[in-house]
Amino acid sequence: MIQLLQPRIERQLVSECRQLAEQALDGVAAEISPKSWLNNAVEQPCRTLARPVSECLIRETSRSGRELGVLTELLRGRVGDDAHAVIRRCLASLTGLPQSSLNQIPVQKLMERLRR
Repeated sequence: MIQLLQPRIERQLVSECRQLAEQALDGVAAEISPKSWLNNAVEQPCRTLARPVSECLIRETSRSGRELGVLTELLRGRVGDDAHAVIRRCLASLTGLPQSSLNQIPVQKLMERLRR
């Protein structure tokens, strides 16, 4: 069931990626003209990244046994405890870090660190 949401998850990941790129290049982007150049420059890398991340999120959701919880949270448009657990599992999988190393850091702090 959660696999049916993969296109939606990918679109959301691409959108988040674009926003992160804009924030990271905020000072530089003002000097780049036109701004559409920046959007075009990050579009393909964001799409390329979104596929394996969405696949990881789906895979780790299934492995964790939290499908119903994650599905409920997605339909409500929020990220709750089930999604946080899956995000941690996926971050560990994609980065090669032990999952236990991410358990002590709230997902929100991880996201803030990524945005810097």
